[in-house]
Amino acid sequence: MESLLGATQTQVVSAIAPEVPAADREEFQREYAAFVAAAKTGKAKPDGIAAVQKRILEALKDGTVKADELRAITDALRAIPKA
Repeated sequence: MESLLGATQTQVVSAIAPEVPAADREEFQREYAAFVAAAKTGKAKPDGIAAVQKRILEALKDGTVKADELRAITDALRAIPKA
């Protein structure tokens, strides 16, 4: 599962539009790392994972992740319980 999550993260990062601020990119990376940790310990529930997956798929439809799309993904990641 970890390699699948890593591949998904790589897809998102590689598709981020150049104009997306570095702070938004960094926040996504932090939240995604916390999400992976939560998934590995079983704290990420299926409905939360599905919400993240939906946001990612929507954002990747056109091959570019815009700032608002990255923020939506990051918000979905942030909503996943970590503790």
